[in-house]
Amino acid sequence: MGGPGGMRMDPKAMEAARMKRMEEELTKLHASKSQKEKVFAYMKRTGAQRQAYMKSHQGMDRDAMRKQFEKWRDEMTAFMKRTLSGKQFKQYQADMEAARKARMGGMRGGPGGGGGPRGGKAG
Repeated sequence: MGGPGGMRMDPKAMEAARMKRMEEELTKLHASKSQKEKVFAYMKRTGAQRQAYMKSHQGMDRDAMRKQFEKWRDEMTAFMKRTLSGKQFKQYQADMEAARKARMGGMRGGPGGGGGPRGGKAG
């Protein structure tokens, strides 16, 4: 049922998943209560902006959308650099890069690639 462009997730479910991943990351980084509060406030604010953008730009050129998401990622990175300690930020960057590589590894299906697990051994 995913339709053109692959799998689509409910925007609220996407935000909830983002918040959960960040909660896990901040716990791993031993972030203080104050740091967590700042990060979640930022994420709630930008999440609302992201949802509004996605709703108003449905069917938009994927390259243009990718540029917007890259801009948001860069802004989030700058915010995290200001909020976390140097050691925490270095670990955050390493973890985000590892997660990005893991996601990209799962997207190798190309056009028409059913979206399911790929490259596994049968039987």
